[in-house]
Amino acid sequence: MLQLANLKKIFNRTEMITDANYIFNKGEIYPVIGRHGSGKTLLCECVAGLCKPNAGKVYISDNGKAMMVHEDATFPPYLTVMEYLSYMCDTKTAVEACERVGVPHEVFNQLISVCEFEVRKRLQIAVILIKKPYVMAFDALFDYCSEEFFNDMFPILDEMKDEHIIIVTSGNIDVARTLSDDVVVLNNGELNMVSGESFEIPEIRQAVVELLAEGEEDGIN
Repeated sequence: MLQLANLKKIFNRTEMITDANYIFNKGEIYPVIGRHGSGKTLLCECVAGLCKPNAGKVYISDNGKAMMVHEDATFPPYLTVMEYLSYMCDTKTAVEACERVGVPHEVFNQLISVCEFEVRKRLQIAVILIKKPYVMAFDALFDYCSEEFFNDMFPILDEMKDEHIIIVTSGNIDVARTLSDDVVVLNNGELNMVSGESFEIPEIRQAVVELLAEGEEDGIN
């Protein structure tokens, strides 16, 4: 179990997360949606322990570990794929993880910095497979990727969800609804679940769509 209790986070003197309360359990993929600038990345960073909340708690049962996968797929620029993974595991394990997520063999000895964007995204998930954290927080994993990438990666997440807590942030309602019927909405610093049944109500769906569009109209990144 992952529990967020009265979580508060201030960024650049702005209270981005005001009073977030939510319980995440194994067995589901949790899409967390919100407009650009709503605090989705900060939420993931708090969950993964990369930044400290200003108030409230992040509780992970049985002292489980959490790990975040950033949207920009940043890696050390002067290491090859295999050199990078060699710091985490043996060659056999690294190759198996890469093959599972579809990292092409021809880039194994290539500098990560010259790999294509989606190859780097696949490598991120290979790292997750190697480290096996209990909580996995993926920031905008599918928002700027191809249908092929989604079709390759979703079954892997779906398989892992029974033993792990999986959170995937998104600014795209269609991506979120493909991951799960129920969606967690981050708005005004709080988390609330919108059920699949509620999304069938046109007024509620339109309200969520308009919420996601606010950041784009305001030029918020």
